[in-house]
Amino acid sequence: TPIGQDGRDFKGHFDGQGHRIQNLTTNAELNNQALFGQAVGGAIIENVIIDASCTMVGNACAAGILGHVWGDGVIVRNCGNEADINGTAQNAAGIIACSEKEVHIENCYNLGTITGSHENAGICAWMGSNKSTIKNCYSTGLVNDGAGLYRHNSVQGENLYQMDGDQGIAFTEAQLKSGELAYLLNGKQSDNVSWYQVIGTEDHPVPFG
Repeated sequence: TPIGQDGRDFKGHFDGQGHRIQNLTTNAELNNQALFGQAVGGAIIENVIIDASCTMVGNACAAGILGHVWGDGVIVRNCGNEADINGTAQNAAGIIACSEKEVHIENCYNLGTITGSHENAGICAWMGSNKSTIKNCYSTGLVNDGAGLYRHNSVQGENLYQMDGDQGIAFTEAQLKSGELAYLLNGKQSDNVSWYQVIGTEDHPVPFG
């Protein structure tokens, strides 16, 4: 069962401390299936990765980190999804499936293939408010019927990268593995960074050391 569901929405501060969630299986018949099902205003989720060993399935609003946002000001940062996301209805995404309100996403990534009936995205399938922000994120995963990174025409993303360039700046497999993408995500600097990668050991950057 995801953390936070109807009547018990998550509204605290979760710090995964850089850990990976492995072998998690969600319920294919229910909505809002992710590590966190639903969150309300003021919630913070950070520093956690959904491993490729997880089976992330659901009906509407299936995601890696968070299924549904219901209140303004939810923050998701320094998170990654490496699992395929399979929804049978709309709004499947790697990080957040759907936000009805203002949401802020920073330093997040998706490697998984995203599948849903329609209106899907690599990072966030609906960002809710034009006050929402998304920055320093990347996705390599194929998105079936949706946007490469996020959906909301009025939201202006910052420093975003998507492998085929459908949305954000295109990059190559070589840039992903060599550390060049990490350098770009860090604003072309090597001090006070958010993204880390051990060249030759890690084939993609992660948002904590």
